[in-house]
Amino acid sequence: MTNNLFLLLFTAHIIADFYFQNNSAAEKKNTELKPLFLHSLIYLVIGIIIIIPVFSWAVLGYSLVFSISHFLIDLSKMVVCRCLRARRKDDDTENSFRNGIIYVADQILHVIIIVAISSYFYYFGNELIALSFIKNMISFVGIQSSLVLRIALVVLLLLKPINLTFKKLFAAYKPVSGDENSEGILQEEQKAGAMIGNFERLIIAALLIAGQFAAIGFIIAAKSIARYKKMSDKPEFGEYYLLGTLFSVLSTIIICLIFWDFSIKLFEQL
Repeated sequence: MTNNLFLLLFTAHIIADFYFQNNSAAEKKNTELKPLFLHSLIYLVIGIIIIIPVFSWAVLGYSLVFSISHFLIDLSKMVVCRCLRARRKDDDTENSFRNGIIYVADQILHVIIIVAISSYFYYFGNELIALSFIKNMISFVGIQSSLVLRIALVVLLLLKPINLTFKKLFAAYKPVSGDENSEGILQEEQKAGAMIGNFERLIIAALLIAGQFAAIGFIIAAKSIARYKKMSDKPEFGEYYLLGTLFSVLSTIIICLIFWDFSIKLFEQL
């Protein structure tokens, strides 16, 4: 059960940083203190709620460290964004690339802190002990708590975080239309595309876990056929679509390897 604190804290991070924060709040948080404090408060509340099944004063202390470290990283990010904002250039491609780098660095730092906190917790001989009613519930259902955590984390990662990460990293390649009506249609299509991508990743993950690798090709082929005409008429859309599909499939494979196959083989032995 050594991995459970990491899984709990990482799940809290995903929920607070992606599902309880919209794009507008995320942008304001990078330049204003009030949205940053509000986000940090939400982060703290979710960090406390998620440890309730294994509550102890030691776990609460580590959860507080987890929340405070998140605030400090986001505060540092705000300082960096303010400095870069003053030197922002007119080159949209360069600005998009720089924003992508900041986003990736920010998330990597959060993950490193979560790994460090969970490792420190177990290094000093601490253990997660579920509350009695949680133990009885798990015993009655007959499933492992780590299995439930992994399933929840995989599903959470495959939805909004992947969509947002793709937008951050490949904003410079997003097709742009000068016509306002066309721009509105494009935004609606991208929303539909994001929803299709969500289902695509969930299906691919289920097929990966079930070992049905050949069936994944049919999912991608069906999606490509449905978009073939538009890809033929608009090459820029085709390139953006191909980037999205490759990123979606690659992300799903990596997430399943790390949080499903790899974690089963490694973490259960710790």
